Amino acid sequence: MDMHDRRGKKEQPEAAPDDKGLNDPELFEAKVGPEAETIAGYIAEFGIDISELNPRQLAMFIAARNLEDKIKDLKIPAAKVRTASGEMILVEHEVERVIEKTTYRDGEESTPTPDNSMDITPIETTEELPRVLPTEWMLEEEMPDEFYRRLADKTLLRPDWRRPVRTPVKSYETIKEIEVHEEPAPPQYEKQHAYVLLDTSGSMNNDDGRAIIACGLTLAFLRQGHKQNARLAIRTFTDSPHDLSAGRGEEALEEIARRIISSRPWGGTDIRMAIVDAVRDIQGGGEYSRADILLITDGLSYLDGNPLGDIKLHTFIIGDVFDGLSIESRKSVESALRTLKRWSKTFKHIKASENSELLKLNKEDLDPLYENSRAIPDYLKGITSIEEFYKVINSLKLLSQMAESLDSDSVQSEKKLAQLKALLKQLSSDLEDIDPVELIQSNNERIEAEIARRRAEKAEKAASALEELAEKFGGPSSSNNSASNSNHPQNEQSEKKELSIWQVIKRAASRLIGRTKPAY
Repeated sequence: MDMHDRRGKKEQPEAAPDDKGLNDPELFEAKVGPEAETIAGYIAEFGIDISELNPRQLAMFIAARNLEDKIKDLKIPAAKVRTASGEMILVEHEVERVIEKTTYRDGEESTPTPDNSMDITPIETTEELPRVLPTEWMLEEEMPDEFYRRLADKTLLRPDWRRPVRTPVKSYETIKEIEVHEEPAPPQYEKQHAYVLLDTSGSMNNDDGRAIIACGLTLAFLRQGHKQNARLAIRTFTDSPHDLSAGRGEEALEEIARRIISSRPWGGTDIRMAIVDAVRDIQGGGEYSRADILLITDGLSYLDGNPLGDIKLHTFIIGDVFDGLSIESRKSVESALRTLKRWSKTFKHIKASENSELLKLNKEDLDPLYENSRAIPDYLKGITSIEEFYKVINSLKLLSQMAESLDSDSVQSEKKLAQLKALLKQLSSDLEDIDPVELIQSNNERIEAEIARRRAEKAEKAASALEELAEKFGGPSSSNNSASNSNHPQNEQSEKKELSIWQVIKRAASRLIGRTKPAY
């Protein structure tokens, strides 16, 4: 994927919401027929999984699939540039180089002298005997047999002072570089698909869904170019041109497609400036030479002075562009459309009345659409903001539109379609009765309660681990109760010392499982 010519403003991307309930991984996956007949299979051709999409983006791909025939009828040729015999050209070659890198791994190591951090650990050799804790030496005075037993078992405890260290680690990385060589020109350059100009201005954000249809048309056109193994090139624009995206192959198709579906209409419109930039790229020779231009817009822009020269322009006007305009604005738009029609070799208009057909699904998509709709109540249980709630409402409206586009071709599918429409109607009614503030508050309380439950469960496991550690290192015996101490006052001092050792072990165990810090 190449990104060139970073002039003008960058578009403001619209992040896809994580609508897991509405974007089930099996959404629209066919129950019958080949994968290519389903919307999931169509989207997969772009290297994108349908579960990644929000309903608006899904609608773009549905429109793209249904606009394929219009793109085929357009018959825009892929440009081919031939070179003169014996001519030398500069050719880019990608080469790989291996470079050595040194990184550092942070860690800790033992140190014989006191430092910032300390753990308690059993001795490993008798050479560590001078380092055992003072409480252990008390055993040697009062209970020598126990002391030497622990020495023999290597269970005497000593402080383990730790200090931070950074260890150098060598690694190797393969990098790709571009080298330019002068070589004899081949008989012709590789195919160059038409240069696409996609209008993402604020006027495209209309209730007639023109932005969705425009993006769908662009996706369908790019897919056709990809199938021809042609180089793709697209520039979105508002009141100034945005970055040019270009490339060939599956990675380029995926990256360009993701950019298209993440675009958000905003700003003004300057069609002529976008055309001027495209003409400059094409007339500059090289990879864009002799390419046609495909313009996708609603035509709401002032135009004067044809900048095209001998470059061919193909124009798609999207939406009911005159709706809601004043008489003066209507005249301005009519003038712009007449101008574009004069400039264009091909001039087509997709009206809003065609949207129902363009957003129509195949019959194979009925069952997955029903299952996806059933997931909405479960999804509602997880929303924690007003924004998420209204995304559900908008998504439900889109699902209802999709359901209306489906036709039944049998008694069985007619029954399923009726069930789907009834379900969507019931969900719409249920949503109207829901107070979003109360729903969000209830969800937050339930989520907080679940977090508290998991924390308590974790604390219980930690306490159990502490008991296991205490049993492993040895602690006060349950038989050493107050009654036995009263019966054997001579053991009282020993029991206190053993308790002191137990406290050291307990603190050490607590340190190991991260519950408390040692008091040393």
